[in-house]
Amino acid sequence: MRLYIALIVIGAMFLISSCQHQTHPLPALPVSTVSEHSFQLVWQQSFIKHQARTPLNLQPYIDGAYVYVAQPNGYIHCLNWKTGALRWQHRFTDNFSMPMTAVGHVLIAGTSFGEIIAINKANGEVLWRQWVGYQLQVVPFVEGERLFVKIASGVYALNLHTGMKLWYYQHDVPDMILYSMSVPIAYKDMILVGFADGQLVALNQATGDVRWTKRLAKDTLLDKERMCDIAATPVLQGERLYVATYQGFLAAIGLTRDIRYWTAEIKVHQDLLVDGNAIYVVDATSTLWCLNQQSGEVIWRQDGLRQRDVSKPVLLGHKLLVTDSQGHVYLLSKSTGMVLDWMVFDTLGMMADPFIVGQTVLLYGRSGLLAKYQIH
Repeated sequence: MRLYIALIVIGAMFLISSCQHQTHPLPALPVSTVSEHSFQLVWQQSFIKHQARTPLNLQPYIDGAYVYVAQPNGYIHCLNWKTGALRWQHRFTDNFSMPMTAVGHVLIAGTSFGEIIAINKANGEVLWRQWVGYQLQVVPFVEGERLFVKIASGVYALNLHTGMKLWYYQHDVPDMILYSMSVPIAYKDMILVGFADGQLVALNQATGDVRWTKRLAKDTLLDKERMCDIAATPVLQGERLYVATYQGFLAAIGLTRDIRYWTAEIKVHQDLLVDGNAIYVVDATSTLWCLNQQSGEVIWRQDGLRQRDVSKPVLLGHKLLVTDSQGHVYLLSKSTGMVLDWMVFDTLGMMADPFIVGQTVLLYGRSGLLAKYQIH
């Protein structure tokens, strides 16, 4: 998800002291719009162009044989994942604003007017609607029979089958926050939610009662005036949580013990990728980092994409894939960070983060172009 906020000048990136790392410059951008080496087009569809400048992450949802695509103008399309052929489409009176998710036969979408809509995946029929009050930006989180919907100022728990509100937790937010927000995650019988004031809150899934809070930003006047949003979704590995704040740091913390295993001073607002013993993260300057999961030491750093508003990294075997705000797609080596190949997908930019299934990637551009590529 892209960073969007007025009157911010992105400062210099902090480096982790006393660590050795590799850097690799970016080759010149391609002359042709499609590389023939790594990206093989499987199918493509064209939808309506996104006119507004405000960023959206309308990441399609892929569920077995079908892919579901929401458009800002209110259409949802169901396509055959193998061929791209249209199965059904439905026109809603709403403007969609968040990635979709699904559970069983129910597809969940959210609108810019703050309404959650449950849709029958088979035919596009509306099953229920529930208004939660604010523009929805992040994908809802499903655990058991509950649907957890995060907004800037709190979390709603809804009944998955009826949409009935079960509880609401309200959280104070600073006057200035990032557009991007993290998604709640499950931990035992709780959900962990990161907020714009740098607090991580554990809520009882059944009642919404607060179990505990951890403030991840320094509690000083200066830091309260800074933006310390937990905008990247935390990653849980056993009892160790990897969590990041903007204008702050990336850290590995213990949940059963109040301990920080390591801290790296990196500004983060994109989701983290944890694979094996490595953590891959894009910082606020669009530098891509690879850190050792256990120690936090830098393995490599790729700064050839700086200031390109790079997406979160996704994994394809031994490669990483990222996109940027200019509609470029990059393949990088997972072990070194070196750019292996690239192409220009959509010169208007991206509508959604890339979605990976096996060795294929689904790309969605602001011109309305949706395409499936086989990656070699």
